[in-house]
Amino acid sequence: MKRLFVPYLLPALMLFAGCGGSAVGGDGGVITCVNDADCAVGQSCIQGVCTTLDGGSGCSSDEDCPAGQSCIQGVCVLKEAADGGETGDGGDGADGLPAVPDISIEPEAIDFGAAPVGTAVEQKLVVANEGGAELTLFSVTLEQGSSTEFGVVPSGNLGRMLGPGETFELLVTYTPTDGVADSGALLVSSDDPDEALVRVPLSSSYKGSSEITATADPAALGPDLAVLDFGSVSVGQRASRELFVKNTGRGSAMLAVQQVRVDPEGSLDFTVQSVLPDLPAWLSPYMGTCTSDSDCPQDYTCLSGACTDSSGGVYDQVKVTVGFTPQRAGEIVEALVVVNDEDDAAGDGLEQPLRIVLRGEGTQPAIAFEPARVDFGRIFAGQSASAELLISNPGSELLAIQSIDLQDRAVFGVDTTGTAFNLAPGEQTQVVLSYTPTQPGIDGTVLVVASNAPGSPHEVQLTAEAVAPPVIAVSPESIDFGQVQLTQLASASLVVTNTGPNPLEITSISMESSSSPSFSVLQGALPPIDGGGQGRIDVVFAPQDAGVHQGTVEIRSNDPALPLLTVSLAGTGVDPELAVAPASIDFGDIYVGYRAGPVVLTVSNQGSGTLDVLAIGTGTGTEADFQIQALPVLPASLSPGQSVSCEVYFTPLGTGPRAGSIQIVSSDVDNPLLEVPLSGNGTNCPAGWWDADGDPSNGCEYRCDLTNGGVEDCDGVDNDCDQQTDEDL
Repeated sequence: MKRLFVPYLLPALMLFAGCGGSAVGGDGGVITCVNDADCAVGQSCIQGVCTTLDGGSGCSSDEDCPAGQSCIQGVCVLKEAADGGETGDGGDGADGLPAVPDISIEPEAIDFGAAPVGTAVEQKLVVANEGGAELTLFSVTLEQGSSTEFGVVPSGNLGRMLGPGETFELLVTYTPTDGVADSGALLVSSDDPDEALVRVPLSSSYKGSSEITATADPAALGPDLAVLDFGSVSVGQRASRELFVKNTGRGSAMLAVQQVRVDPEGSLDFTVQSVLPDLPAWLSPYMGTCTSDSDCPQDYTCLSGACTDSSGGVYDQVKVTVGFTPQRAGEIVEALVVVNDEDDAAGDGLEQPLRIVLRGEGTQPAIAFEPARVDFGRIFAGQSASAELLISNPGSELLAIQSIDLQDRAVFGVDTTGTAFNLAPGEQTQVVLSYTPTQPGIDGTVLVVASNAPGSPHEVQLTAEAVAPPVIAVSPESIDFGQVQLTQLASASLVVTNTGPNPLEITSISMESSSSPSFSVLQGALPPIDGGGQGRIDVVFAPQDAGVHQGTVEIRSNDPALPLLTVSLAGTGVDPELAVAPASIDFGDIYVGYRAGPVVLTVSNQGSGTLDVLAIGTGTGTEADFQIQALPVLPASLSPGQSVSCEVYFTPLGTGPRAGSIQIVSSDVDNPLLEVPLSGNGTNCPAGWWDADGDPSNGCEYRCDLTNGGVEDCDGVDNDCDQQTDEDL
């Protein structure tokens, strides 16, 4: 098999090959052709490959070349080589010619296609001697301008002898370092008289379009990782997350990943901890998961569906480890920027660069006190006071309280000394503080709380003032209301005196719960009473039922020696009832001037409790014909069942009806003024009766009937009924 042969260059090529150099070849590109029209200007189609012919004889036409040669692109070449045919008769010594070597190389060109970046791909190139004489291989080199990603073993000066029919294998390698198509050529020099230098084109090709995809799982195609969430991380601590960048494009197009960084640059919160492999990196299209080590390249093992090397790198993926070290509490959002050259095979928009949201929350405990400063205020010496301190965790992490103690415990106290406990975010607890001063003065100390919160230990100021206490005194010490009629009320006052130096605060005045509801106090509290001052409490007794009532007034104050003072109350509910007998007095017909009576009027108490009879007398409008005599000493207090009486007389002063009343005034609230009606009729002597002696006291004592018209006649009869007979006759 013949190749391009430039006979007048053969000695120079043989000499050059023998020195271990490389021949000057084309421009490093390989373009296949059918004829010269398929090639660029300055190239010719030689044996299917567009070739630039250097050196040459400087011909401009065939006339400028020796016999049997043609001028091709300014170079004289054998006509058979220019025509793509063979020169000579096969090199086997036929027709009486001496035997010559004849080089043959298979394949004539090598296209490595789309090889994974960083992976060496190999193809064999077989050199054979098809001639009748021994073939000497001088050298094998890469054409100048060929990509350095191509290689051949062995290379350089060979000095290898091949007898007729013998072969020699060359191992051609391609180790792409990027996703760009490469080209070059291999130059094989020998002592073949008509093919001293054979050029074997080398090429690679990448077709389709790339697409960048980032996932959390190296063995998965998706879902696309839009957010890398670190969750909650303690401030100052570091958490790491991994993501894997793949080429999920079409065909054999490579994806170049040039840079991975955090935006904003120089962030102290998010950092790129590591990137495997080193960048830039070229990624072949993702080939799917592995099931065993046999699915992986050499030095890789199948772990969880991904081919992984000993350093943790994943085959044909960029493994990015991002660290999150929050410098503050709260949500922190930044971005991971992956600079790449994707072609947008997925049609989801050109992701140059790819941005992935980085999100995390910095957490740390915090401690808060309510109130921030505890003031017990003014407390009386000898008295104990307490205050509540609320400790809470407004942070986002568990708060560990390690100890709580006081710098000075002489008069202050705390109920959780030495206690360790935890507060979850948002939780709170209550600490009870106490102050027990023994003498007047201003006191203070510091509560020290040790915890895992920033700034620990924390301090809370405690202040207080101890003062001399007030002293309460109440007068009288008890109240007896005595008898009080039902529906009536009686009142009394208690005088409260502060015999101490500082204000006395009467905080509560009330009736003890077992007290009779007939007792009440009008004040619920009193204004502060300065030292030596007084206040008044009004107490009321309004019995609702008869009988003895008892109660207790409770007076609460800030006197530490007597915070509760009591005053006993007593009273009797009574219901006296005034009764009179008779209820009315009618004297009937009484001779004018005659004194009728006495009629005894009895006044009595028919109720409960004492009845006071205050007055007995005639009522307004009572005629003088009626008289009251034998009155009792008034006022008179009548116990239940007791009575007093008086006498009533009627002496008509003239004829005709007479009327009046007796009025009785008493303490019976239901009937405070009772009237007894009086009546009588003044009359002359009845027919046949005469007051002959003119003494009304004995009435009409003389029985006589008028005769002779009431004119005395001398007939021995008292004609005029004057108790004299025939007088003056």
